[in-house]
Amino acid sequence: MENTARTARPGLSREWLVVLTVLAAALLYKLVYLVFYAQQMPYFGHPMGDSVVYMEWARSILGGDVLSLHEPYNVFYRAPLYPYVLAVFMKVSPGSLLPVYIFQMLLGTVNLLLTYLIARRLFSHRAGVAAIIPAALYAVLSFKESKIVSVTMTITLMLLAAWFLLKAQDGKPRLRWFLSGLFLGIATLTWGGTIVMVPLAFGIWLLLKPRPRFALPVLFALGWFLAISPATLHNIFAGNDFVLVNSNSGYTFYQGNNPDATGTIAMPPEVYERTYNGRYPVYIADQESFDRGYASAQLKPAKQGEKQELVKPSEASGFWLRRGIDYLTKNPSKAIQLWFQKLFMTLSNLEMASNYYLYVELAEVPALRFAFMPFALLLALGTVGMAYSFKAKAKQWPLY
Repeated sequence: MENTARTARPGLSREWLVVLTVLAAALLYKLVYLVFYAQQMPYFGHPMGDSVVYMEWARSILGGDVLSLHEPYNVFYRAPLYPYVLAVFMKVSPGSLLPVYIFQMLLGTVNLLLTYLIARRLFSHRAGVAAIIPAALYAVLSFKESKIVSVTMTITLMLLAAWFLLKAQDGKPRLRWFLSGLFLGIATLTWGGTIVMVPLAFGIWLLLKPRPRFALPVLFALGWFLAISPATLHNIFAGNDFVLVNSNSGYTFYQGNNPDATGTIAMPPEVYERTYNGRYPVYIADQESFDRGYASAQLKPAKQGEKQELVKPSEASGFWLRRGIDYLTKNPSKAIQLWFQKLFMTLSNLEMASNYYLYVELAEVPALRFAFMPFALLLALGTVGMAYSFKAKAKQWPLY
């Protein structure tokens, strides 16, 4: 046994030396890119879109509204955790966003490490290294890490949730399912869309065990709810509305499923029905007031001469969700068309513009071009890996 242990240690050390070398190279590349980005793009010091909304929210927190008790934050329209993290950095380093970018690039490196650990747990050390190299060469990850957006934090928290779900098979399942739910809940506080992973985790529980233990998903749900409960309680007591985390989900759904949608988020036609202060409410800063204002006018139209009464944020979200579902059910051919458009976008290499446009930066910051890995190839490699090991890991396939 002693001889076996002695021979195992050098192999383990060599494995970790390879991993740490790849991670160090990835971090060095990210920092070099950041230097060129700071010199060649104005967004380094002057963010736009969602970034501006996050920064204004962080300034409100620093200005004294720590509990976000005042309009427009008394019911969270967007997931609240990222603005609070941003406020910490803005407090420590006022006037500079560089610490935020460095922090996010460190998180991006942690994400590569978690990717390695998950791939190693599912497959092998070689598979782990084979996973982090193309991930490090995928430009979008470094691109998002240098922006004031919550993407990188969300990825970190979701990877942690996946990691604990995997480790639950090795022992301490109750603790690890609870921790998985806890980290997924924190991810939901960072980006509300992760809520769709909660029912998925229950599906994993049903598929993994012939006689599933009911306590595990209950502990998972408990961890998730404990994490989001500060936001839920805030929305109830500060805003007098039952919203789990944030209230923009219905409008976001309608942005992707309306007569003008093309497979990605599109301005709904209602935006152009009338002007506000002489212009259409097309900017991201206008979204919350338009979302709730339009829904209120439709659900509780004011009589002539009376002030429009606003519906609750949850009612506005429900209005837009129903509107989107109604459009899809009444236009099945358009619904199918949208579904295929989304599928083709997923399978393609095209990176859609959101607040920032990757292809503009690729043209202006040559250093970003070294991260040459296209998404379609990443997807193909992942699909091949799952298919190759399916028979050997058949019981684990839901975890992929």
